[in-house]
Amino acid sequence: MRVLEGRLPGTDVVVYLVDAPRCFDRPATPTADRMGTDWPDNAQRFATFCRAIVEVCQDRAGLGWRPDIVHCNDWQTGWCRHY
Repeated sequence: MRVLEGRLPGTDVVVYLVDAPRCFDRPATPTADRMGTDWPDNAQRFATFCRAIVEVCQDRAGLGWRPDIVHCNDWQTGWCRHY
């Protein structure tokens, strides 16, 4: 897994991409196969993705950057606590 840095075209907005082909290089959608069946390892794959985000936010990825705000708006990136 690696973190790639780029910019939105025509702007100074920096974007980061978590590149993890082992987890996400699959046909169809990130969450399901072509028949609509969830990938059996979705929990592990998205836990890996969330861990990468935590590493970036705590500047453990070596980017020399820490966020002021972290916006997570979907279950794949939303942090939750189970009671």
